[in-house]
Amino acid sequence: DSVQLLIRDKFNCDGDFMIRIAVCDDEKNYLDKIKGILEQYETEKGLLFDIHSYLSPSALLDKIEAGEEYSIYILDIYMPGITGMSVATQLRDMGVESPIIFLTSSPDFALQAFGVNATHYILKPYDKDSVFFAIDKALNEIGMMRPEANYH
Repeated sequence: DSVQLLIRDKFNCDGDFMIRIAVCDDEKNYLDKIKGILEQYETEKGLLFDIHSYLSPSALLDKIEAGEEYSIYILDIYMPGITGMSVATQLRDMGVESPIIFLTSSPDFALQAFGVNATHYILKPYDKDSVFFAIDKALNEIGMMRPEANYH
């Protein structure tokens, strides 16, 4: 439900609405790249993101189990220990309905992504346009897409 997802977000100290995003990728270069693209998106679309980066899926799951909530999850699939697909399955099992975007080097899990109701599946190496498209879809899902922000 969009209302529940909006409640998960927060306002910064200036009273500006921020969209909470969790990004999990075990490769720091990809984590930095996606964070940079998200910052570009913020600037170009006039939104504010509260981006939380995780190098391990267990760190992300620990935060969620401790009560952290995000409006959008961006997950790598191939990570040591637990895959992004397993993280997504656990999120859904916990009742999390937030959009999930997968970033991965292989199309092998594309069909499984439907099973966790993923919003989008992006193959590495990705570019700004593919990430922008996925974020547009995710924001649309949670009712945060502004009509003037369509850049397709």
